Parts: sequence; structure tokens; C-alpha cells
Amino acid sequence: MKAIVVFHDGYVKIEYQHQGKRTRKSTGVAIPNKTYLKANKQVKSTIDGYERKQKTIDAFLAKANDILDEHLHKYKVQMTGEQFSRAWDAYDSKIKNSKKLLVFYNTFYESKELEFKRVDFNENSIKDYRNIRYYLEDFEASTQKEILLDDINRDWMNKLVYFMETKREDYDIARKRGGKYHSKGGLAGKTIKKRIGLFIGFFNWMHNEKHFDFPMSLKNYFKTLKGSEAIKAVLNKEEVNKLYAFKLNNERHSFIRDLFVFSCFTGIRWDDMLTFNKKDVHIQSNGVKMIEKMAKKTKEWYRVPINSIVSEIIERYNYNFNRENNTTFNEQLKNILVLTEWFNDETKFKDDDGNFLHRWQCISVHRGRDTFITMLVNNRVPLNEIMKYTGHKSVTSLNMYIDKKAEINDYTSELVIS
Repeated sequence: MKAIVVFHDGYVKIEYQHQGKRTRKSTGVAIPNKTYLKANKQVKSTIDGYERKQKTIDAFLAKANDILDEHLHKYKVQMTGEQFSRAWDAYDSKIKNSKKLLVFYNTFYESKELEFKRVDFNENSIKDYRNIRYYLEDFEASTQKEILLDDINRDWMNKLVYFMETKREDYDIARKRGGKYHSKGGLAGKTIKKRIGLFIGFFNWMHNEKHFDFPMSLKNYFKTLKGSEAIKAVLNKEEVNKLYAFKLNNERHSFIRDLFVFSCFTGIRWDDMLTFNKKDVHIQSNGVKMIEKMAKKTKEWYRVPINSIVSEIIERYNYNFNRENNTTFNEQLKNILVLTEWFNDETKFKDDDGNFLHRWQCISVHRGRDTFITMLVNNRVPLNEIMKYTGHKSVTSLNMYIDKKAEINDYTSELVIS
């Protein structure tokens, strides 16, 4: 027995008959009356949107017959109407789960957790991803509606941001102790901007895994949000060389300092340093030793020359830089910079209380990449050559790494003819 298409109470429905009893399930397609269904149960083309309606009906009919065929194959008997209803509802539940945003975010979160554990897991490394999950759960609690993939658009993102920045009047105690929400809301602009940036990373993961067709209009959404400007506190080449020569008695500190210097002289991102190995080093026909590697983040190849200090660092650690996680690396790097007493000068950046930050507070391993690019620009290396070193495909992307607040070199004096 197969399911059929019928008209009933204003809707096209799927009907299954067993022992004279009929079970009907609606497709949600409304038509004026049964005359709009042709003898072959196809919707007449005179109905507005008939192609879309027919596609929906066909999908529901195929679903019903798949359910019936699977049961017959498994049990060798026809389904009862009650069994058909239960199987239909179970199928609907499965489809609904496949569209729940939090189902996918939990999978993404677990993959990030495993990634951080691979490099000496630190609780701070995962907290931003966990906080995003909490805000999604809180958002569902406030709207009393599960977030589905079909909901995601710019309007939905605006509502989520508004929810993050607004203090919750009905917050009493934390959800983990029985309250309604994990968070009180009222996040600062820069915190929202950071978390939305990570959220966009989740959407990219969904897109790459073919779970979700990420709207192109949202790819740069987080850049439209108000927040603190990017902190670009770089070193000059004299400071990088001086830092490399600084005497450190702690072996761990020496490694962290050396790896930071390595990033300042190569511009290599953190993830690419962790996977760096001997196969990434090549010698050109002119004798120049190069690092040639595909960037994990952009999948673009970059080729950067190796200077004498980089060569020393590579040999010292036998091509293996995977020893620290990002959070503890940056914490220890700041301790080293304080120890030198060379980076206590105030920047133009402020903390949440409005106090100006010292330069050592603004420097992390990623500032090594900024330093590398800024030093090359100051040395008047052509931008097209720098882009070969960094793997950038556009000057606009490269420009984001340049420290606009660094001291200006006086190249204009060279324009004067004496």
C-alpha cells in the first residue's frame, strides 16, 4: 500500500489507508478546492506559485512512501495507521533537530575543545566559545523559541547583538543555580564585537562542513559593530634584535621570547607556527633559504626569506614550536616584556576604566605579524613583495596589519635637494 495525495479541509494532504482506516498528514499547501488538483494529483498551473507548491507536495509524498517502504522491508508487514503517525512525527522531530542552531554549535564547540586540548588545554582558551553558547541559550530562553538555521539573517543578528548589550531586568540568579539566564547582559561594545567575530567563524565552519549556506552579507557583519579599535602595538627592528639578545635564565621564557622574535622576523601566524616542520624550509636556486607554507587560516601559500636569527631559532628547537597554548604563551610573553623594562611607555589605547595601557600590555604573539609587516613597510619594501611573504591577496587586507600609530619615519627629508 502506497500513500496518496488528497484534498481535505482546504489543504493538500498525504493519505495512508490501512484496513479501511485513513491517516492523513498535511503538507501545508493550501488550495481553494479539489478541482485545483489534476487527475494525476498534480497542482494546476493556474495556482499562484504552483511550482513551489508541487515541489513541497512531492517531497512530502516521497517522505511518506520512504517511511512505508522502510517499515515493510524491516518487518515484512504493512504499517498500521498509528505506526505511520508515530514514524511521521519521529521523522519531523529529526528534521527539526537538523535545523536547530544549538545542535550544530554544540558540535562546533566540542571540536574547538578538542583542538585546545591538543595544545595543553587551558580553561581560558575555550571560555569565549562557551560564553557564546550561553548567550544563544539565553536568547532562546528570552524569546521562548528555538533558533533554527532558517532564522539567520541580518535582522536576527541585530536582535542578538541588542540582546547582548541590554541588561536583563528579569535576571535573578545564574541559570546553573536555577535561574533563567546564564548572563546579566550589558556587554561592552568591544566584547560583543569579539564574540560576534567568533560567531561568524562558527558560521564559516558550518558553511565549510556544508551544513549551512552562510549569507554573504553577514561575512563582515562584526566589522559594522561599535567597539574598541584594534590595538597595533609593534616593535621596531632595533627592539626585536635587542629583545633577542636579552639574557633570560628561564628555559621556558627563552623559548617564548625566541618564538615571538621568530614571528617578528617571519610574520607567521600562531597556527602555522604550531604546525611548522622541516618540510616547510626550502633553498632557492640563488641560495636564499625560504619558508614556504600554506596558511591554515586562508589556505594561501606564502614564501618568506629566513634571516640568520630565524635560522638559529629553527635549529635550536629542531623545527618544533608546538609547546605552548596561545593564552599561556601571551601571559608569559607579557611577563618577559615587563622584565626587560623596555616596554613601559604608555600607548594611546585605554582599558575599560579609561586608563592608558602600557605597551607591554598590548603586545601578544599576533603583534609579531604586525611588527614584521610594519618593519618591511618602513624599510620601503614594495607592497607586492610583502604580499608574497604574508600570503595576502589584496593591499586592503595587508593594510589592516600596519600600525598606524607607530612613530613616523622622516623619509620626506630625503626629498630635499641640497
